[in-house]
Amino acid sequence: MLPLIILSLVFVTLAVILLVGRGDKLIAGYNTMNAAQQKQVHIRRLRALVAGTLVITTGVLWIPFLSGHSESVAHHIATVIIIFIICIIVLLLANTWCIKK
Repeated sequence: MLPLIILSLVFVTLAVILLVGRGDKLIAGYNTMNAAQQKQVHIRRLRALVAGTLVITTGVLWIPFLSGHSESVAHHIATVIIIFIICIIVLLLANTWCIKK
């Protein structure tokens, strides 16, 4: 339980840092772009997307514990599947919604 609490605190802290506009260099891929490439990205949207993903992932990780089924393998498998789906959605949004046209 303690590792989950620590991970949750880290995720929420990173989300807050991103939302206040201080964590652009923490976003993988964005920090390796040159200045011309960075100008093609809606940075506010990207920050919101990454921060939202961190918060949603934190919530999903807590589902088995809050439901009282923290020992259930089925709940842990469902959690992994949900996080995988979230990753696919975020990948698609980062490459469409966050790019300036």
